[in-house]
Amino acid sequence: MSIRTWALIVLLVGSGCQKWKGQGMSKQTEPAVETLDELLSIRDERELSEALMRHGPIRDEEVPVLAARASDSRPQIRRTATRLLRTVGTTAADAALRQLVMQTQDAQVWALALGQLLEQPDAETLAKARPAMIEAALRDRDPAVSSVALRAAVIAGLPGIREDLERRLGDPDPKVREAVVVSVGELADSSLSGKLRERILVETDSAVYRALVVALSRSADPATAEALRQAAERADQYRAVDFSNAVAESASKQPWFRALLLDLARRPGKLRWSLFNRLAERKTDAPRRELMEISVAELDKFLPAEATKKWLYNIELEACLKFINQTTGQNFKWDELFEARDAARKWLQQPDGSRAG
Repeated sequence: MSIRTWALIVLLVGSGCQKWKGQGMSKQTEPAVETLDELLSIRDERELSEALMRHGPIRDEEVPVLAARASDSRPQIRRTATRLLRTVGTTAADAALRQLVMQTQDAQVWALALGQLLEQPDAETLAKARPAMIEAALRDRDPAVSSVALRAAVIAGLPGIREDLERRLGDPDPKVREAVVVSVGELADSSLSGKLRERILVETDSAVYRALVVALSRSADPATAEALRQAAERADQYRAVDFSNAVAESASKQPWFRALLLDLARRPGKLRWSLFNRLAERKTDAPRRELMEISVAELDKFLPAEATKKWLYNIELEACLKFINQTTGQNFKWDELFEARDAARKWLQQPDGSRAG
């Protein structure tokens, strides 16, 4: 495991906002159990992150110890043990987490363990195994716990979950709202999708906003396009970045979404060239002809009537020139824009099957 990967895992144990100050990992000289005792005694999550960095990655022989401590009679010990198990990522550690999901009576331990396994193939089986634990976790005041419970409730088809999701979409904690958005996307409830369309126009949290764009982009309802269009047109510089990143994350294949992105890439706006690039990055369904037509049209507007070899840099044309070069297999510079346009026009005239790029 690389130092970079290890540092990222450590941040996930705590709040995620404590920066590593560059201290080296100390060589372990104490017995494993004593060292884990020191870690397990720490209550503050930031302090735990720092101590875990000094300790180094959890070792294979420490996993059974943590698995046992995750059933300790003291709540803080068992919850910290579960957090530490989440950082390991081995078959043995995941097996310990699965056992906790099936056996623990602590809603926080259950949520910590299940939350690490929700992307695994057996997530549905694990979520459905203990509906009473889902209900207990939904009542927990810790947003990290209730957010896992929301996703589990959707996966398990818990009665009344639709109403609970609608109510929590306005929760003051962004972690809960984000979990609601992800859960609604998994539920595929058209009426709740309408609530997401309303929410994206007022959402202020970056992570929740991105989750909303992703969830809505995957909707089968073409009426969703108008809500996303409004969100894109209203976006300030920060939400514009969030919108673009969410588009890359969603990889939605919905025809209406592709059409919306193309339309936004044709019109002036904060997101225009960012979305142009996102469309160009698509591996299997990039609308190359449409993007090439946009590129030629922009060059037509920009270039003077008489050809010249002057350096004609224009930041608005960066995406176009990059796309022309990638698609035609050329490397035109800013003093070769006329040649780039000619190559783009030639590419558009060729039959689809014979085009380069």
